[in-house]
Amino acid sequence: MKKSVSLLLAVVLLLSVGIVSAFAEESAYMYKSAFETEYGEALYYREVCYYPEDLDEYYLEWILVKGAVTMAIVDPLPGTNITRCYENSGILFYEKDLFQPFNTANCVYDVKHGEFIDITEVDFDKYPGLKEAVLMNDVGYLIGDMDSDKEVSIIDATEIQRIQAKVTSSRVDENIADFDRDGKRTILDATAIQLSLAKHT
Repeated sequence: MKKSVSLLLAVVLLLSVGIVSAFAEESAYMYKSAFETEYGEALYYREVCYYPEDLDEYYLEWILVKGAVTMAIVDPLPGTNITRCYENSGILFYEKDLFQPFNTANCVYDVKHGEFIDITEVDFDKYPGLKEAVLMNDVGYLIGDMDSDKEVSIIDATEIQRIQAKVTSSRVDENIADFDRDGKRTILDATAIQLSLAKHT
């Protein structure tokens, strides 16, 4: 008797896991047809995260999407290394290839208005939680965040000072270290971080 109950519970558990997995897999493509209607056949398409996270289609406000259309990626000329950098609301977005229809193959799908908006051009103030989602999913990188902990702190200012004093080296892109946005990494970026932190405490 106990064995049959255990077996039944195991089967129910497996079925429920399968259903949840199938739902999670299906949910990653809820608006793919809308994307393809707007832009053409998807080279790839994935819904990265949802707001709110309950995945109830009737209450969704926005979705963070990664997608590009067929023939979207163009190889750079031999011997060149095309990497563009876009800035929006204190976040940097990198383009290593040429993507269509969006600059970095990332966008927001505004569920209420039924439109896809390029992540490099979206108004972050209109979408609660989007900035956090972008950072947590490594879609974009916070300017000044030298240690990649998703926030700018005194540790980041110290790291810039150490690099400028040649105490340490860094593999972090100079665009991220350029906190004052003057086009280069200098000791003034560390000062700008310190002043910004002092202002917000």
